Amino acid sequence: MSRAGTSAHFALPVLAGLLTLLAVVLVGPQQAVAHATVESTAPAHGAQVDEAPAEVTVIFDESVSLPDAREAAQVIDESGDRVDQGEAALDASRTVLTIPLQDDLPHGVYVASWRVVSSDTHVVGGSVQFGHGTPRPRARRGCLRDARSCPDARRR
Repeated sequence: MSRAGTSAHFALPVLAGLLTLLAVVLVGPQQAVAHATVESTAPAHGAQVDEAPAEVTVIFDESVSLPDAREAAQVIDESGDRVDQGEAALDASRTVLTIPLQDDLPHGVYVASWRVVSSDTHVVGGSVQFGHGTPRPRARRGCLRDARSCPDARRR
């Protein structure tokens, strides 16, 4: 084999390897840091509602899973008592979390909190605070994104 043929023979696999490495470096990190984020909630964070909601809904930008429906999603009142009823559930697309509430929810301030697992296997938590038949609750900064930063969402 000639020297030119040998160089070309080794250059092609090296070039292919470098292109593969470049593709992994450029595409890989974007997928690795993508966690599910909340697009909206109902009631909205900091909202004051006149009529008691039957449920709290959380809409995510990608599908999630709910590890333990009873413990992973809950709604508490000002005393720390749970007011959710039954188990939280995800819809068929796994992007809408529904937390059912007790019938005849009394006037007060409530905190809904959740922990779900993103498609990248990271646990994502958050909370929303809302009032029913009371003056607008003072929404704590950061509660929507991270339940740990919202003291009212912790179990008492």
